[in-house]
Amino acid sequence: QTLQREKASLRLKLVPTEGAGASAKAFEDNKVDLAVVRSDVAMPEQAATVAILRRDMIYFVTKPGAKIGKIADLRGKVIGSIAPRPPNDIILDRIFAHYGVKPSEVDVMRGTQQEIAQAVHDGRLDAVFVVAPASDRMGRMAYQGFPKTDGKEAGILPITEAEAIVEQYPTFDTAELVRGAFEGDPPRPDEDVTTLAVSHRLVARRTLDDTIVSELTRLLFSLRLTIAAEASAANDIALP
Repeated sequence: QTLQREKASLRLKLVPTEGAGASAKAFEDNKVDLAVVRSDVAMPEQAATVAILRRDMIYFVTKPGAKIGKIADLRGKVIGSIAPRPPNDIILDRIFAHYGVKPSEVDVMRGTQQEIAQAVHDGRLDAVFVVAPASDRMGRMAYQGFPKTDGKEAGILPITEAEAIVEQYPTFDTAELVRGAFEGDPPRPDEDVTTLAVSHRLVARRTLDDTIVSELTRLLFSLRLTIAAEASAANDIALP
C-alpha cells in the first residue's frame, strides 16, 4: 500500500500461505519471486536475503521460587508452550539435546496463548517456553502473569550457550535480550543477555534482476518509518 501511495516503480502482489514452510515451498516451486520465510524452517537454497524482518528470541520465563537457574533444572518441571507450532517443538528438542535433558524428563503442556496464560495464573506451570520478539506480549504475559511468591518475581532463563548451538545449527541466530525488556523499575532482566534466536527474512530469488532487488531494498529502508506509522513491526526491519 505504501509503494502504491508513493507511486514507487515497484509493486508487490501478495500470495497468502499457511506459514513459513508453505511460503518456502511456494518459493521452491517458482510460484513467487519473493517470500517471507523463517531461518530454521525449510530455508530455500536459491534464496538471497533482502532484509531481516524480525528476530524471535528464544528463552524461558520461570515461576517465582521454582529454583530454575539453568536448563538442566527444567528436569521434572511442567513447561508451557504455544501449540500447534511444530518448528518451535523442534527448537525445544534441540535445546534439551544440547544440555543432555531427555524429553521424558520434562512435561510440556501445549495450548493456545489464552490457555497458557490461564495455566500461568493458576500456578500450574513451572516455566513458559517463548519464541517471540522481546516486544511481543507473549513474554510479557508470562513474566507478569506469574504471581509473586514470598516476594520473589518470575525469572528469565536465556539460552546462554546460544553461540555453541548456532555452530551446530547455523539456521539459528543469536540476539540480545536487553536490560529492562520486561520491566523498568527495577529493570528485568537486570543486564543484557545473549540468547538463541530465529529470524524471519524477506528473501528474493537469486536469478531475479539485481536492479529490481536493489530498488526494493532501497524502497524498503527509505520508507520504513512511513510503514512503521501503520505497522509498528516495521521498526524491527534490519539489513542482513
